[in-house]
Amino acid sequence: MQLTKAPKSLRLLGFLNTGFLLPFYLLLLSGFPTIDAVRVCSMIFVQIVAGAIIWMHASGSQDLDVIEGVGFGLAIGSIFTVIGHQLFLPTSFKSFGWLLPVLVALVITLFSSSGRTLRKSLVLNDFSSTIFVAFSTVLTLKQWWWLLPLALPTSLALFVLSETGRNTLTKFVKPTWAMVAVLFLVATFVMVFLRQLNFDWWIRSWDVVYHESKSFSIANFGPNENISLIDYPMNYHWFGNAWIGTISLVSELPPWLSIAQVAPVYSAIAIGCLIIKICFLIEESVNFAIISLIVFAFGTGGVSPANPPNVVAMIWSFAGLAVLIIYQKNKSNRVFIVFSLLGLAAFSGKVSAGFILISGFFILEFFNAIQGRRELFKTTLRCAGLIAFTFCSYFFIIGGPSRLGNNTFKLSYKGPGITFGVDPNRNPIIFLLGAIGTSITLVSLILTMVLVLIFKLSNTQVLLTILTVCISAFVPFYFLIDDGMIYFLSNSLNLASIGSGVALVTIFRFLLKEKQITQSKIYLLALLAALSGTVIDFLLNINWRETINYRGGPTPILVLIQLFAWFIYWIATKFFFISSSSDKSKPRIKNRVLMFSCISLIALVAPRFINNFTSIERQALRDYSSSRFIGSTEVNLASDWLRDRSNPDDVLATNKFCISKAAVTCIDPKYFGVSSTTQRQMLIEGPYYVVSGPHFSSQPNVSDETKYPGWVKERLDLSRGFADKPNAEITAKLREYGVDWFYLFKENTTNRNWE
Repeated sequence: MQLTKAPKSLRLLGFLNTGFLLPFYLLLLSGFPTIDAVRVCSMIFVQIVAGAIIWMHASGSQDLDVIEGVGFGLAIGSIFTVIGHQLFLPTSFKSFGWLLPVLVALVITLFSSSGRTLRKSLVLNDFSSTIFVAFSTVLTLKQWWWLLPLALPTSLALFVLSETGRNTLTKFVKPTWAMVAVLFLVATFVMVFLRQLNFDWWIRSWDVVYHESKSFSIANFGPNENISLIDYPMNYHWFGNAWIGTISLVSELPPWLSIAQVAPVYSAIAIGCLIIKICFLIEESVNFAIISLIVFAFGTGGVSPANPPNVVAMIWSFAGLAVLIIYQKNKSNRVFIVFSLLGLAAFSGKVSAGFILISGFFILEFFNAIQGRRELFKTTLRCAGLIAFTFCSYFFIIGGPSRLGNNTFKLSYKGPGITFGVDPNRNPIIFLLGAIGTSITLVSLILTMVLVLIFKLSNTQVLLTILTVCISAFVPFYFLIDDGMIYFLSNSLNLASIGSGVALVTIFRFLLKEKQITQSKIYLLALLAALSGTVIDFLLNINWRETINYRGGPTPILVLIQLFAWFIYWIATKFFFISSSSDKSKPRIKNRVLMFSCISLIALVAPRFINNFTSIERQALRDYSSSRFIGSTEVNLASDWLRDRSNPDDVLATNKFCISKAAVTCIDPKYFGVSSTTQRQMLIEGPYYVVSGPHFSSQPNVSDETKYPGWVKERLDLSRGFADKPNAEITAKLREYGVDWFYLFKENTTNRNWE
């Protein structure tokens, strides 16, 4: 699907379509209030334009592709928005801090010798890339199941714009575009209908409420205060939440709207833009981007709206990867500065997202220096500077070892096995099998990219950069253990998916060129791989614990299923491979290995892809609403009443610290429903996720409150004591802490005098 440049008159329209109209349309579809959608889209579009201008001058390119401008513009503009808001938050200019990217763009433009404007520099390679971004949101936001009908008009439009489509529909182009328009209108009505089948579609986990509280806190109080723990700093990888909170504050939105709808929409759009940009760095073909998108959406963790910090950090990590690839080509100091900015933002938003970028940069820099492609002194200087800023970010921005959450990284061989599902107390041999099982999945995902690099079938520099960034997460994943270690793996595989998708298309092209397979056999191979993968996925998801009582647990059975699948895939290559008597042994094996890698990747992705398109009825009927996550109707009404009668700086105490399912024994102390609904600071709330990180050398048994520090136990005892047996001493002590209101949950106390 080759691209041709569009007329100049369409360039700004394409930029407006992708950066403003598309998110506006998606927000309206999701039930977003219209006036609020106009405000938030306008605010973020200002950031996109400013960020695009900054990138235009930093890259030194004469032309700025529309899609590139939106992707990089959002990534860079959002960073300066957070910096500006936090810098001006203590001042009387705090309402204007978010405009820092505009100021930076103006200063750079004024002092730039080129004096180029965004209008003159924009390039639109045609509407294929714009349509692709719209199509990508359907797959990237796969948890927004009601968006699926949008795939029909967008995929048809992509086909019409492709070379194959133009050749096939020579006499029917106008009627086909009319059909696209009709399908788009029909899809819009169908999506609205589907969404109304389940108004609680966006509720995923307690994380939604937790980050709603955190985003409000960081935007209103800054990192030196914590809405859930008064007089203590945030000490959290808060940078992504800060952007979400700034959007809520400036646009006057309820925080949950930004968390549940705004952040996922803009993340999906930015990722779509950046995927196609990275693919275009290899070849300007939308085919690469489509396959890479499918691998990203269904072969990896993808975008999970239930994890807002990771959603935002992915914008910066995808942009960072694209900038790193560009830096490998032009070695520009300005591009290095932009990469450092993106890497540090990703690190401050989600440590794993930034770690893989920065580690990948170090590996590539020193590898190139050893190969004689870089001056060792300059390489060392750059790396030392980036390390220094990374340490500053870790210790002074997100709290260092005292940051909230788990900081329990330990040397261990068990991590890959636990990821595979091995029980913690199993024999080391079982953990070894679990590591093999995890490795089989990882190899299936990246093997196409590795083989393309080994056999030099494509642009090795781009794929080598992607693979290096991916592998930088494997060492900590295989040799360290922690609950958060899975994010190192998932974030690296998210980026690796782009290279794997490109490599898949590259291998099929190579096999066609070498006449080792035909076009029809490629379709047949893909179908067989999809069917095989679906069967294997079914077998892997059987509850083998109950089916077979095996002393080693289900792990050996699952690994055998995976190995059997690989054996079947290898045998299948024999039937699709076209050989002749003149073929030599080595090329024959090489081509079969290439074909095997393609089958393995398709078989891995296909089951999730198929499941996504067959899940509408199941998703529509699923009950997402849960009072233990979002609070009951009574809680929301009580919080509204309290908000109307209290001051913004009032402090609350409460006697509820656990989600409902664990309220009696309090083994899950992570309830944040009070601060998120009242938007008032708390004496203490959700103690495990507020105080566990800074005060324990290992992950505590959260049901044993005797392990909490004394000051934590005092706050908990005062809160429960006031609810159970209030007296003058407890009241006076609460007053000393500055508590103005008590938010009582009668079901959490035996004191009936509150009736």
